[in-house]
Amino acid sequence: MNTNDLQQELKNKKRSVADLVRHIETRTDNNPNYSLLLGAGCSVTSGIESARSLIDTWRKEVFYDDEENKDIEYSVETAKDYLTKHHGGWYNKLNEYSSLFEKKYDLPRQRRIFVEQEVRDKTPSLGYAYLTKLVGSNYFNTIFTTNFDDLVNEAFYQYSNKRPIVCAHDSSITSITVTSRRPKIIKLHGDYLFDDIKSTLRETESLEDNMRNKFIEFSKDFGLIVIGYGGGDRSIMDTLSYLLKHEDYYKNGIYWCIRNESEISEELRKLLWKDKVYYVLCDGFDELLAEINHSVYGDSLPIDTTVISSKSTDLISNFVTNKCLQNSKSEFIKNDIEKLNKQNKQNNIYDFLKQLNSDRESSLNDDDYTDSEIIMLLSLEDSVSRKDYDGTEKLVRKYIGLCKKDDLKIRILNLLIDSYEMQNRLKEALKICDEVLDIDDRNPRIYLKKFKLLTGFNEKCDVLNLAIELDPYYYKSYYHKARLMIEGYLSDSLDDKEKTYDEINEIIDIGIQRYPCIRNECWDTKFDFLVEVKRKVKDAKNSLMQIIEALEIQDKFSPKVLNMKLDLIDSSAKKEVVDEYINTIKIAKGKANKKQIWIYNLLELDALSKFNRIDELKAKTSKLLSYPSSLTNYRILIRVAIVKLKKLDDLESAIDLLKNAVEIKHTKSSVETLVNYFTYNGEIESAEKLLLDNEILFNREEYLVNLQDIYQANLDFDKALNVVRELEELSTWPNIYLSKRVYILMKLDRYKDAMGVLKEYLSDNNYSLESEVEIVNYEFCNKKCGRKVHKERLGNLLKYTDSDQTKAAIYALLDDIDNVIIHLKKAFKFNFVIKYTSKDWPVFQAITDKRFSELYQ
Repeated sequence: MNTNDLQQELKNKKRSVADLVRHIETRTDNNPNYSLLLGAGCSVTSGIESARSLIDTWRKEVFYDDEENKDIEYSVETAKDYLTKHHGGWYNKLNEYSSLFEKKYDLPRQRRIFVEQEVRDKTPSLGYAYLTKLVGSNYFNTIFTTNFDDLVNEAFYQYSNKRPIVCAHDSSITSITVTSRRPKIIKLHGDYLFDDIKSTLRETESLEDNMRNKFIEFSKDFGLIVIGYGGGDRSIMDTLSYLLKHEDYYKNGIYWCIRNESEISEELRKLLWKDKVYYVLCDGFDELLAEINHSVYGDSLPIDTTVISSKSTDLISNFVTNKCLQNSKSEFIKNDIEKLNKQNKQNNIYDFLKQLNSDRESSLNDDDYTDSEIIMLLSLEDSVSRKDYDGTEKLVRKYIGLCKKDDLKIRILNLLIDSYEMQNRLKEALKICDEVLDIDDRNPRIYLKKFKLLTGFNEKCDVLNLAIELDPYYYKSYYHKARLMIEGYLSDSLDDKEKTYDEINEIIDIGIQRYPCIRNECWDTKFDFLVEVKRKVKDAKNSLMQIIEALEIQDKFSPKVLNMKLDLIDSSAKKEVVDEYINTIKIAKGKANKKQIWIYNLLELDALSKFNRIDELKAKTSKLLSYPSSLTNYRILIRVAIVKLKKLDDLESAIDLLKNAVEIKHTKSSVETLVNYFTYNGEIESAEKLLLDNEILFNREEYLVNLQDIYQANLDFDKALNVVRELEELSTWPNIYLSKRVYILMKLDRYKDAMGVLKEYLSDNNYSLESEVEIVNYEFCNKKCGRKVHKERLGNLLKYTDSDQTKAAIYALLDDIDNVIIHLKKAFKFNFVIKYTSKDWPVFQAITDKRFSELYQ
């Protein structure tokens, strides 16, 4: 039976929320008339998995535990019928939760540990905030709950100044009196902190004597309002049925709040037929409490603003980002969320002020900002983040006229530069940079901002040289100059590569001399560049080891040092070598402070991933995700998601993890990775929306690279080509995007055009074997134009390359399908991402072999 059937059968028993509010407000001497009974449905929007969801998961797992079912298509009814027929000794179709729970977890301690993992570190949802406010006004004073979680108690600590009495033990319940003024939380089935929680069929068939007696005692003077509880415990339903037979109990009635369109158990249906029992339909726990709250208090916030300002605004952020609340149809909730969000933004002023007071490396010149100046900056930041470009420009011009502090003017103008850069109005952005330099022309940081807006190599070098001349001890100027030249070197855009190589190393070394600290990015740049060009450099491994040794003096167990060591271990290294490295990570983790442990966990993940230790990798990712702290660490979620796809070919799980990571914090890394994974999964609209909503995280060039990938994945090659043209105009090194241009031309069947681009590029570097992709594409275009491929060149490339996907492409050109399959399998074994990125390569498009299509399923 569902709620629609119930309304037909028991139409006269239906009451509205307005009726319920009227009864709640009808009090004598401000004493409450009702106790509350809360069930598992109240906890769902706080992030605790519902009983229904757990039942579905457990039932499916138990069904497939039997070997005979492994090839049977699963359905709920099939599973129920099978379990009833073959496992009727323990399986109870009418009480699935308890029977399945006991089957999955044999011992009370095991069940407690499971429950603890489910409920730990959860934040009470908005409904609990409404509830504590109603308790604070004495509309309710006693809350019974069948839940093991601590959400009700936690809600009082988070949202209220009231401190409740909590009773979870039969032995302690006798001390609680009906007349006590303190709020009372009585946990009928115990607390997850103790092994004696009641969760199985036998355990929930009876309440402990003292607990039952107290339940009965409160039934004399109070009515009962039931929320989020389906009536699945015989102990409670039997007690209610017994009490309803006597006139002295539940004089104010029982009002059972039921979610619209939910299923009604037979036990609850029978109870609703009894006198003094009524039902109220609602959209959920949060929605019901929101309506009651607004009926009682009007439009006031569900949480006292004085409480908000004294606690972390993360609580409000949780409400604002809670998907269940976002999808709620309740106008009350929508309005309250909007108000709380506004309150949250105002509270950011205090956080911002604290940051300014502690940040003495910024250009504040020891001046404190006034509240109005802070509001000025925050409103500008908000305008930029909302992409209100016209509004930003107007505000800047308005505020600049009011500013008397140079450092404040610079901050405001920098926000305008950011706004112009997001719009690709680079000329205007550069003009504002010059305005900033008119205010302070001795600050190298301002020159670095201008450097990032320029596109020409010589112009960029001139600005960086000016920054170095102004402050020859500011290491970041050397870092940016080295990075600029490395990009030119690796894209074959600079003449005299040998001279350039020496100049790059000289610049990096000066940057390190200026600031030898391990945190200096010049160390990473020197190491990464040497790894990139090690084939050309004599004794490169010794040079790389020297970098590591220099850093080990500062911190032997630094993640940076351990990462570098990992880079130097060959992927085919012996097990003992890998075990020794992993053991070093564990030693480092043992010495690290608690806040850094997650970094070493990720290092271990990287090592297992590099050496393809799949079983250990599965165990490690599973263990990491079992820690509640991991589920709130977006960096861990991103890295585990990457492993899930790269090594385990689990795109669906990877996307779910990345969604959670983005929800925790919108970062360039989390958004960009999720955009890519959406495209792999064919979710083009989701990818485009996510990128557009987070445009502020990227500079123009980064944004366009991602946009081009989306258009390409959507087979919209004309749009993709237009984006590539814009990228080439924006970039200091247009050759970086040569492969993208060629790929699109090939997909458009413009093979002659693609050949022309490739021939010019390859002729300039004498068909160097380093240009693997370009050579393969050139020979493919040759073939498509009716010419023969250059077998000698391709043969040399086969010997040169370490890349299995490149080898597969070469063998495709040579019509050797067996070797195509062999090398694609090898490539996928080490990186399943290739499965998604190589599927539509033009070089594979003529392959009709069934084995090829099966590889990509």
